[in-house]
Amino acid sequence: MYADTKGVSSTPTNTRAAIKKDVILNFIGNLVGGAGGAWLLFGAMTSVAPHGIKGFIADLSLTGFALPLLLGSILIYIYRRKHVDEALCAIYQNDYIARRLPKNRAVAIVAISIFGLLSTSLLISLPLYILYPDGVPPLIYAAVKGLWLGLISAIAVLLATRIASLDSKQPAPEAD
Repeated sequence: MYADTKGVSSTPTNTRAAIKKDVILNFIGNLVGGAGGAWLLFGAMTSVAPHGIKGFIADLSLTGFALPLLLGSILIYIYRRKHVDEALCAIYQNDYIARRLPKNRAVAIVAISIFGLLSTSLLISLPLYILYPDGVPPLIYAAVKGLWLGLISAIAVLLATRIASLDSKQPAPEAD
């Protein structure tokens, strides 16, 4: 699923292309998986209630925290490995965002997960609750959840690449 960088010279252009491919693949995969999963869970219902164990607030909050936690853990490992193997160059070492992320990878992963939880609560759950206080139609919920999971996963890829390059032994490359 992730860009194959074996045998590819490690230039900033190749690294950006590999990351772009990973962002697109993660977005599409999580969009389809999130929407499909939501439809399988809630498609038979007349509406998805906001509260309760099968409510959309609990579902979105849990997913908003767990997806970045899992993706962050996996992606940071993958990108760290690629930096060690010099399959990717450390293009984000001096990046504005990278310098503001926690240096400790575990803390950074938890920070990404908390961001996912808070952004899901404020940007998705609250508007859905305001628009559909009695329950969201399952098709609308599946579409919104799929789009949101795709977006969160794309952001997780971008943040994971930055976190993985923070402690890279490679010098920051010159722009090409």
